[in-house]
Amino acid sequence: MNYTVEQFIEDVKKEAIALRQYATPEELHKLNLNTLNPVSLFECIYGQMTGNCKSSRASMLIMNCCQQFIKYSFDEDDIDTITQMAVGKRLDGADNLESFEKARGCRFELEILYLSALEAYIMIPDADVANLLSYLKGETDTLDL
Repeated sequence: MNYTVEQFIEDVKKEAIALRQYATPEELHKLNLNTLNPVSLFECIYGQMTGNCKSSRASMLIMNCCQQFIKYSFDEDDIDTITQMAVGKRLDGADNLESFEKARGCRFELEILYLSALEAYIMIPDADVANLLSYLKGETDTLDL
């Protein structure tokens, strides 16, 4: 299956809409554009909101909000376009928080990281990350990607 840019943007929108619904206002308020780092356990979207993206709360948010994972290899020198990212499937067999955390724990490898669609989006150089965070925080109802 070819994963198009249009499908990717749709997955990012779905994740953002769901995250705005499921995260608490306090969690969303913690989002900070200046320290945002999608490959950090603590400074990625879910890490900023919960303190650590491997926490049970982060896992719950990811399970409820993220439909698509993007496989990112640290061996790549640069990410210029979405076509340089390979699509990872949603975690198989994860139908509850316990099974999700177990499946997710097996997928953090040294050279490969699975990012949510939203976190992959913020790695694109011309992404409108400021608008995305404003949308998540409820500062705007317009989600321009």
